[in-house]
Amino acid sequence: MLGKCLNMTFKLFPKLFLVFLCTTTVLVVGMALSVNWTFKQGLKDYLYHQEMEQLDKLIPAFENLYVEYGGWELLRQNRFLLKRVLRSTLGHPSPPHDPFFKPHPKHEREHQRTPPRHPPPPRFFSLLPRLNIFDAQHQLVIGHKADLPIDTLRPLQQNGEIIGWVGVEPHRMIEGRLAQAFHAQQIQNYYLIAALALLLSTLAAGLLVTQLLRPVRQITAGACALSNGDYHTRVKVHSHDELGQLAHDFNHLAHTLESNEKARQQWIADISHELRTPLAILRGEIEAMQDGVRDFTLHQLKSLHNETLSLAKLVDDLYELSLSDLGALDYRREPVDVAEILNDSLHAFHPRFAAKNIQLLNKVTQHQILLADTRRLTQLFSNLLENSLRYTDSPGHLSISLDSDEDELVICFEDSAPGVPEEVLEKLFERLYRVDQSRSRALGGAGLGLSICRNIVLAHEGKISAYASPLGGLGLRIHLPVNPVIVRKT
Repeated sequence: MLGKCLNMTFKLFPKLFLVFLCTTTVLVVGMALSVNWTFKQGLKDYLYHQEMEQLDKLIPAFENLYVEYGGWELLRQNRFLLKRVLRSTLGHPSPPHDPFFKPHPKHEREHQRTPPRHPPPPRFFSLLPRLNIFDAQHQLVIGHKADLPIDTLRPLQQNGEIIGWVGVEPHRMIEGRLAQAFHAQQIQNYYLIAALALLLSTLAAGLLVTQLLRPVRQITAGACALSNGDYHTRVKVHSHDELGQLAHDFNHLAHTLESNEKARQQWIADISHELRTPLAILRGEIEAMQDGVRDFTLHQLKSLHNETLSLAKLVDDLYELSLSDLGALDYRREPVDVAEILNDSLHAFHPRFAAKNIQLLNKVTQHQILLADTRRLTQLFSNLLENSLRYTDSPGHLSISLDSDEDELVICFEDSAPGVPEEVLEKLFERLYRVDQSRSRALGGAGLGLSICRNIVLAHEGKISAYASPLGGLGLRIHLPVNPVIVRKT
């Protein structure tokens, strides 16, 4: 019921505070009760052992009484005689006189004016009601507890023979003025200690909950700022525990959102810029013909058609890239020969490479069966060949190799100059990124081909990387995992 009420009405601070406080209260109260019970039982045991010591002093007196009166008949239910024996054995002796002690006159006068207090009752008065004496046949002589356990009785002997038994009934409650006063003082001390413990636990619970909730409040405020579009928000990490790890993860999330927002803005700006160029050319050509500046000829129509194709190619690449980013491209995995697909792509591009005076060096000599999508691999190789054809200077070279082992297949594309600076190699796979903006646009590239290639390779659970080619240009290395069930080399 308490947990349901906490879940319905309270926030996190009062929930944690009440949980800590209630837990501490239960522990303190339980500890106080257990300590009180333990102390009470210990005090009873202590008093009982004291009475056993007194009982050991009474045993010779009872044995002498038995001899003096020739049996137990005179003592049977004779409490007056029993009191006299207890008084003579356990009575308080008078304090010894100190001849060198002389009280101060003032103290002596006060003592004379103060009426004498009643002396404390003798120790045997607390023992008398629970004292029981039995004869040798365990018949009760004096007392009222006839069924005391035998192991609690002390034997009375005469000339080596047992003449009776004596025992004391254990305490059922703490008796005696001093014992009760001591017990009451201990109870008061328990209450004081419990109150101090509850006060300290309340302060500790408040400090602990405040310390625990401080990063939570910061993260909550940061989350509100992120939801409002403030991606520069960061929270301070004050510890290395789970809350510190949560704060670190929040900062990482904020950094990722900030990076994605910048990438989105840059993406929109790049797309707008890429679309603006062919549209501006189309608009200028059409308006020039409308104004009569240029004649509507077959050459002008072909120029408009080329710009339209360039614009359509850009839109298709953008659509293809968006699908690959979303994982919406369809992949039909089946065992295919990667070398055969690569050779077919090279054969299709061979005339274009020959026309640009770029020599193809095909080092693919082995056939490799891979579980992949034929259409997507063809698109991958075509984009890579198109990239080399577009950006390799004439005359030049392009080398293609294929190596494999039991775990993966490695395909390398290495072309000749111009090269790519080492610091921008990782950026080549970003959308719309081009090393030379003006030259790339003049060659018809939009900077989307390698991004599409990366998504295709990732969809096949592989990886692609760029490096400096030994031929002086750009090298691209593709790692594709091999399914060990269908590996077959010829």
